[in-house]
Amino acid sequence: MKYVHASSVEKPRIYKYMTYYTKTLVTEIWRWVQKQDIGPSPRYSFSMTFDSNSKIIVFGGTSINFELRNDTWEWIDQIWTQIADTGPSPRTQHKMIYDSHRGKIILFGGYDGNVFKGDTWQYDGNEWMHVADTGPPPRGVHAMAYDSDRSRTILFGGANETSLMNDTWEWDGTEWTQVADIGPSLRAYPSMVYESSKKAILLFGGADLTSPFWGYMANEE
Repeated sequence: MKYVHASSVEKPRIYKYMTYYTKTLVTEIWRWVQKQDIGPSPRYSFSMTFDSNSKIIVFGGTSINFELRNDTWEWIDQIWTQIADTGPSPRTQHKMIYDSHRGKIILFGGYDGNVFKGDTWQYDGNEWMHVADTGPPPRGVHAMAYDSDRSRTILFGGANETSLMNDTWEWDGTEWTQVADIGPSLRAYPSMVYESSKKAILLFGGADLTSPFWGYMANEE
């Protein structure tokens, strides 16, 4: 496994089967259309993900008055439906990702208004299950992405009450394993996605006042 640093440059550069360009080409212009004004209450710092059953799932977050939420909502067929009011405790700054191999939504961490959380939950479309309290140290505002070729959820970075983090962990459906402690610098609020054509997770940005572009690859070849 390795990280490769792929900062923006004036011309394309190739990093271990990955080519990054500095310019973005726009081929279509999209417009927003309001679909519904009823459903989950107004909130921010929630988490949302899409599963293979054509459902969008929303969990948690906080109101403008800092009232933490732990409700779960599903968007399907143009309608919001509350599908669970039990599961993870109320929280914000958590992350969720869909594990397509196992058909589960994975949630890790977050902030409950007093402390950062280090628990792992999974949602099977019907109910939440608490699956781990061990693994990455408690944190929020981290990044998660799903490696569909290796059936692993990847977690990087984030922050707790006292510090930023830059560790990398993998969830195999049963347990967490730390796989890297070098790579991108300490940061919160990074974003990650999995690029299947390159078999790499791409990470951009974060809150340490820099904006490098990194790629995480599972092995050296």
